[in-house]
Amino acid sequence: MIFEIGVSLRLSLRSVTVFTAASATVLTVVPSPAHASVPSAAAKGTWRVSLHTSAGTTATTTVATSKRTAWTFTTNDQGSKARAFHLSGGRWRASALPRTVDSPVIEAAASSDRNVWAATMGELPAPPAASVNRLLAERPALRSAAAAGVKRVPARVLRWNGRSWTTMKSFPGTTVTAIAAPGARDVRIFGMLMGKGDPTAIMWRYNGKTWKRTVTKTMVTGVAVRSSRDIWAAAFETSDDGHEVILHFDGRSWRRERLPLPSGEVNFSGITAGRDRVWVTGDGITNQTYAFVRDRRGWRRERIPGATDLGPRSRPFLTDRGELAFITMLVSENTPPAYRERAIMFYRKSTGKWHVDVVPQKLAGRGFEPWGDTAPLRGSGTILVGGSLTGSRASEAAVAVYRPNH
Repeated sequence: MIFEIGVSLRLSLRSVTVFTAASATVLTVVPSPAHASVPSAAAKGTWRVSLHTSAGTTATTTVATSKRTAWTFTTNDQGSKARAFHLSGGRWRASALPRTVDSPVIEAAASSDRNVWAATMGELPAPPAASVNRLLAERPALRSAAAAGVKRVPARVLRWNGRSWTTMKSFPGTTVTAIAAPGARDVRIFGMLMGKGDPTAIMWRYNGKTWKRTVTKTMVTGVAVRSSRDIWAAAFETSDDGHEVILHFDGRSWRRERLPLPSGEVNFSGITAGRDRVWVTGDGITNQTYAFVRDRRGWRRERIPGATDLGPRSRPFLTDRGELAFITMLVSENTPPAYRERAIMFYRKSTGKWHVDVVPQKLAGRGFEPWGDTAPLRGSGTILVGGSLTGSRASEAAVAVYRPNH
């Protein structure tokens, strides 16, 4: 979903710091550590299957809503039947979605287990525009739905109020790309409005009573919400250049952030935020991957050792210890054999050193493909990983529980 543009930037091995007068932000380039090519192996974490559903399905998105509650959404191979499953009291239970739901749920966000928002895929352009190519490539359920020729239907925005799901709004000719839901009366839906040419970037704002649409100059691909007055977004410009940008909403207006590397040099894979730090990850055009972090001193950039080919399936998240983490697959010819073409959990310790944990190829005697989003259960020390179980039978949507051992 993100353009690959720009040229290579050669960096000095020395740290470079820049003060920008316009925003008084400190931008720092951190030199790559000596061990950058080989991340350290972590003590193996524990994995187990928490949920698996019927054959011919796959998980599309998963969201945690508290220490013990979460939601995951699945779809059939044709992308025409979405289902919702609720984790509560240590058990997963199916929950009925409105009858209007007629395509896969692809985005979900929550501020509590009584305020959960979700959006269905809606309409994709045919043939796919450049701005959705990566979305399809990195999300198997959506790629299958598009290939199966799912009928053109409106994107449905749904809300769970603690008792039932309701269709809050239908957006014809729209694909939703991100949701920010700090409260039941403060929701923003980001997406693409299809037309005869390239898609138009839009944002819908819901105040508890009415919806207001705004056409924007940037296509938001991911958000991190700390409060209604502190929302961060990863996006790219809708101009021909398509430069990637980070935006911040302070309760009054959106402001563009300045990062220590030209945004057009990196394809952002996601954004996440803790109490005192904001993290962004992405790929450079020279097969290098980066983590950008903003704290009270400003923005700085780090190389992620050994990681390659980050995409929307590699959305970053924070563990209970405040460690940045994500899942990716290593395909570089320089990848050590033990990691090659394996799903790998990368995480950054508070010391700044990166570690990896190999995701098991099999769980419960079946092959496991972990590409359905990650969702930390805050305060529990565990992480939900959506995906599918594969084998001799048709794939089954599944959610695994991962507990790091470090």
